[in-house]
Amino acid sequence: MTKTKQDFYILRKASYMLITLFALLIGFQYFTNSPLAGIITPIEKMFTAAVLSFVAVYLVNKIIRTKRLESIDVLALFLSFGIPLYTAIMANIYWDQPVMYGFSTQKFWFIGLSALLIYYFLINQYITVLDIHRMMLGVAWFSLAVYLLVEVLFDASKWRDTNFVYCNPAKGGCGFKFNTLFLGYAMLFYFIKAVRENKNIFLLVSGLFFAYFLFFFQKRGIIIITGLLFFIILVTNTNKKRFVQYISIFLSTFILMLATLFVASQERFYTLVGQYGNFFEILAGEETGEGSADSRLRELATMFKFSAKHALSWVFGNGKWSDNWLQNPAIAEDFFPSDLGLLGVFFVYGIIGFLLVHIQFVYTLKWMKSRKEVNNNILYVQIKYFLLYFYLRSIFSGAIFFASGPTITLIFIMLIYYIKKTETNDRLS
Repeated sequence: MTKTKQDFYILRKASYMLITLFALLIGFQYFTNSPLAGIITPIEKMFTAAVLSFVAVYLVNKIIRTKRLESIDVLALFLSFGIPLYTAIMANIYWDQPVMYGFSTQKFWFIGLSALLIYYFLINQYITVLDIHRMMLGVAWFSLAVYLLVEVLFDASKWRDTNFVYCNPAKGGCGFKFNTLFLGYAMLFYFIKAVRENKNIFLLVSGLFFAYFLFFFQKRGIIIITGLLFFIILVTNTNKKRFVQYISIFLSTFILMLATLFVASQERFYTLVGQYGNFFEILAGEETGEGSADSRLRELATMFKFSAKHALSWVFGNGKWSDNWLQNPAIAEDFFPSDLGLLGVFFVYGIIGFLLVHIQFVYTLKWMKSRKEVNNNILYVQIKYFLLYFYLRSIFSGAIFFASGPTITLIFIMLIYYIKKTETNDRLS
């Protein structure tokens, strides 16, 4: 290969890598709750339009050449257009909202088609699954460093009226709304690597990311889900002796973290412990004195009030309401279904919509069972567990139905499909 050709190859590779990285950042809504949101939003709209245009040309060309679409193509089209259309129709039937209002407000489903853009890059060997994995880890480490610096150096309360800061006395005041999905990916990967390769050093690395979730991000649901998933990984990847060993290490480290926090700041320690007491009070339906928790109880009452107007809406869903629709009943009530997690999902999508969205996981399980020879590939294992991790997070947040969720699940389902189809040899050294 001549130097000119080599330079061209490097430049082309870098271009595809940058496009893929941007697709991941936009799909994960990395900039949504950040000072850069105002700058990124118009770029995101242009990128979404470009993705839709590319996918249209790509699929038409594929039909002309092969006379068919792959199952991943059909699944992506169904999720990106079929689900928004369904909820738009339900909002029209039950609430008389014009269909186009309901359809156009669900851009978070449309950007899911970026999974097909990445699939095109993979299938043509412009990038590899390992490249995507390294991007995820790179963003995770960069984010962790920046987040910790910001947490230590800046007082979030100075920006309390912005979209990137929340204030909650029960959590010790104000904090930054950082995107932690990449951190979750890294935390999970290093834990899997430690368990499968029996290298305790990676437990410490995973623990570093876990500590951020515990002490700074402070989302009770995520901490509980993380502990559950760690338990599942241990059960499925270790024998009894190693299981006891890892549980002992995990519990000892967890207690040490809490003890360190107690010594460093008793106020913050009691605030953290109090959050979990509030969590169980929420489940019992009691007022907690915690603003975010009590607001969810009020939103629950609002949700049942709306649902009572249409008995079958629990089956078919109330649909997605647009902020641009002047008669939007949620505006007057300060009601956000996404705040209510799974209950909010059933309110918007109904049982039928809930099942329709889960078609993607039926296909995924089918693909996962098709070829078992790649199951020892740690990269493939990581992708499966991250998809499970994100799904379990949705129990509390309904994430796979709102915001970045549809894109994230579709990208990782696509990766499973690609690995199974090609039996890729992308492996970690």
